[in-house]
Amino acid sequence: MFGRILVAARGKTAFNIIRTCRELDIESVAVYAEKDRQAPYLRLATDVICIGPRSVYQNESQILAAAEIGDVEAIHPGIGPLAINAHFAEICESHELAFVGPPSKVLARLTNKLEARRSAGEIDVPVLPASEEPVVEKSASLAIADEIGYPVLVRAIETGSGFGVRIAEDEQLLVDALTAAAGDLARPGGIYLEKYLPNARHIEVCVIADTHGHVVSLGERDESLQRGHRTLVAEAPAPGIAAQHSKAMQTAAIDFTRSLGFHGAGSVQFVLDGSGNFYFCGFRPVMTAMPSVTEAVTGIDMHSQELRIASGEPLEFSQEDVSISGAAIGCRITAEDPQKRFSPTGGTLSLFSPPSGRGIRVDTSVWTGMEVEPGAEGALAQITAHRMERGEAIAVLRVALDEIVLDGVTTTLPLVRDLFGHTRFVKGEVDTHFVEEYFAG
Repeated sequence: MFGRILVAARGKTAFNIIRTCRELDIESVAVYAEKDRQAPYLRLATDVICIGPRSVYQNESQILAAAEIGDVEAIHPGIGPLAINAHFAEICESHELAFVGPPSKVLARLTNKLEARRSAGEIDVPVLPASEEPVVEKSASLAIADEIGYPVLVRAIETGSGFGVRIAEDEQLLVDALTAAAGDLARPGGIYLEKYLPNARHIEVCVIADTHGHVVSLGERDESLQRGHRTLVAEAPAPGIAAQHSKAMQTAAIDFTRSLGFHGAGSVQFVLDGSGNFYFCGFRPVMTAMPSVTEAVTGIDMHSQELRIASGEPLEFSQEDVSISGAAIGCRITAEDPQKRFSPTGGTLSLFSPPSGRGIRVDTSVWTGMEVEPGAEGALAQITAHRMERGEAIAVLRVALDEIVLDGVTTTLPLVRDLFGHTRFVKGEVDTHFVEEYFAG
């Protein structure tokens, strides 16, 4: 096991990593921006190093310099852009610093969506029809869309490119999407087209793999409640999925993960239609933003496992040891205004009071008096409820959402409260269009 690592993350992710280090008797060196000087998690770290005034958590040279100053054995890049940066992972390898995540070559394959699709297809994991190469010319794109069949998705090939996913339901909307994406055609990797399944569910299978060839599934999560293709709510296990479909997805996820030589914690992403057919749509090569639901139903600490794996230790358990207990539902509360198309908000958090109670977990690193910069924060708080029955978990979470106080900043809290009381959610009948339909209705 490592003796000392650098934590190149912020917010609740940094808090959870540092806390896990303390539990494993690992010294942690936390880097921070000057504007985050008061962040509570910094008090838990063994040492702290300021690397700039603001927005410095992707600055490779500053982070590497901090690693040298901090005399660490490994760098934990968190779960943001740095964690999916194959170039940074390669630099760490060249400096003989352990990168807490997959090898750089594996990361490069997984962050290229066309390469990931090809890898899935090679081992017979179902994929949706798509362009096999980057689309460049508008006429060729229209021909491909006619062959695939509308609606189609216009997607960036490179994960983390900053290009938003666009849906085109007919030729004119595709022309509009391609026109809007004109500047993105020149980005590294470019864009491609993929068949879009309306009214489908977004299901992720959490996988964890060591460097000794062991791969284990920690079950599936439903992340269909989204806004702008970003998760609002996650729950495990996914409600209403037949046992044979769950088993088939988990088997496909394990086979795909093993075929890549991946190690670490990640999620294989699928879309699931109403007939139980599933299709690979991506691989998240880092821990999910909401590991709490998976940890609640399995009892497995994912941060602890990924640190053990990165240090070369084998998994402490096999697939037969994994069992799902009860139901867990988690939600993210962000500094955004749902009434203004989720535009970022900011201001002074004049009062923050988290909920508490049996079966409630709160992941946060905000505090009363904190200045929230528009677009700079991820989730202000993440609330997870765990109970033996799904209905009980929903009831407990609704009480927690009534208790939490986030004054001074416009947030998604009112929306999340409403969603958990909606009949379709309570029945487990939501899909990836649900939030759009909620506002349309």
